[in-house]
Amino acid sequence: ALAGPIGSLDWEHLFRAPGMPDFMPPCDAAPLEAARALARRWTEASGGCEATLAAFGPEDVKGWSTTKLIAFLDSLLSDSEDGGGSLSAVACARMAESYGLLTANCELRFRFLRLALGARWEGAREAAVELATSQGRMKFTRPIYRALSSFDEKLARDTFLKHRSSYHPICAKMVAKDLEV
Repeated sequence: ALAGPIGSLDWEHLFRAPGMPDFMPPCDAAPLEAARALARRWTEASGGCEATLAAFGPEDVKGWSTTKLIAFLDSLLSDSEDGGGSLSAVACARMAESYGLLTANCELRFRFLRLALGARWEGAREAAVELATSQGRMKFTRPIYRALSSFDEKLARDTFLKHRSSYHPICAKMVAKDLEV
């Protein structure tokens, strides 16, 4: 038998009774709000000078989980299929320098690169090609190629045609359709 608070749960009721459970665990939205607040700061500072952007640094996100960083980047991204969002190219350069997003895990790099390509930041060019060609998950591949195509259509097409055979056939077919090749 189970001990402690878990032992006192009525499992039959939890699994079989209709409706919502009687007890809902508390949900703390503070981490999400902190991510959104930092995104608002970046949006407000993005149109300013480099001195305004110098206020941002690694300490802004120190100790943040990947999930919290994803919420931050998602707050900055537009809903467009081609990436983009609310930052300038100069702000993207500062963010990459401050937070190391070009060397972060795939989830973070993917979001940041879509944001940076939409801002037309040249520093995202090589990193986007590297992401598009180093993994084959359609979750990342199609959107990064669409963002890369909006940034530089020739580069996107040339990169895809060079690496087409390394993708799963379904992924290759869908990216080819997106790039109209």
